[in-house]
Amino acid sequence: MKNLLLALLLITIIQPAYSQVKYNTTKAPKLPREGSNIVYTSTVTLDSTHSKETLFNNALNWYRHNFQSADNTLTVNDADAGKLSGTGIIHSKKTKKDIYPQDIFFTITIATARGNYQYRVDSIYGFEKNRVKFYYSDMYSEELYTQNKPTWTKPYRLSMLTNMNTRINEMTDKLRADMAKK
Repeated sequence: MKNLLLALLLITIIQPAYSQVKYNTTKAPKLPREGSNIVYTSTVTLDSTHSKETLFNNALNWYRHNFQSADNTLTVNDADAGKLSGTGIIHSKKTKKDIYPQDIFFTITIATARGNYQYRVDSIYGFEKNRVKFYYSDMYSEELYTQNKPTWTKPYRLSMLTNMNTRINEMTDKLRADMAKK
């Protein structure tokens, strides 16, 4: 009987501590920032046999394959400078006609040179179910800094920020693979 009471007491003491630790370890991923904006940027070095022209054509083909549609616009297409920039959408569902809360909108810029290129993904935003636009940087700021009246619940913020981070990283991984082609 003593052992049973001791075991129950031990469980009662450990349970709140376990619950708190479990909750506190649930955090949003650390996102890359410039000031208060979320910006994914990297300079990727390849060997010098990759000419600026080849890298620019790879970037253009990658953009056209992934984002060329009525929803996306290539705003800069300068082969001489080796630079392109445009808008992109990562759709959460196969149906691209509607806008869903987990669709991710952004601007991407790629600048190429002999043997390297730089990409920059910024102005990342989405829409709520009621079609209200929001910036992921605002959601991330709310996650980092305690708010008296948060706009989003913690589980929703964590889900959206984790999803956005995963999908942007998958996109940039695909960009790296396509840019390495000769």
